[in-house]
Amino acid sequence: MGLRKTELDVRQNPTGGYVVKLPQAVPELVITSLSDGDALVYHKTLHRVHSLNAVAARVLSHCDGKSELQDVVQELSSQHGEQAEDVVWLALRRLEQCRLLSQPLEGAPVSSRREFLSKWGRVAAMLPVVATMAAPLPAAAQSGGGPCINPPDCSVAPCCPGFSCNIVTCLPS
Repeated sequence: MGLRKTELDVRQNPTGGYVVKLPQAVPELVITSLSDGDALVYHKTLHRVHSLNAVAARVLSHCDGKSELQDVVQELSSQHGEQAEDVVWLALRRLEQCRLLSQPLEGAPVSSRREFLSKWGRVAAMLPVVATMAAPLPAAAQSGGGPCINPPDCSVAPCCPGFSCNIVTCLPS
């Protein structure tokens, strides 16, 4: 994949190529690193928990608005070889889809997981993985099984058992 100008911070370097700065992660994240390189990420405003494999977690750790794409590609290339750039872009796209990045990746090279698999199928185990689930609101997550309190907006948080979401309001099922 060749780099091209995007809405990301892109600057031309003296050799004629482009330097792409990775976007910042949104500030509402609580990140817990796991011993195997994976990470759990809680988005405080969306009440979502994301489980990132080691590749996606490493890319997210560089999303500080200062790190350069090529540095991350070089870091991953020791493990992932020539497909490292594709892996980084796939991880960035997935992080963007989960609303973990502060700015869009508009104009960035596009490669779907299907395209990646057809090109690099033998190394599919290293694909960046981000699994997402809704997290209970703090009142619902309290220990002791206290009463369930329906959220003010069920489009961002699940309704209590016995209720269903009707646009943004929890109504009895």
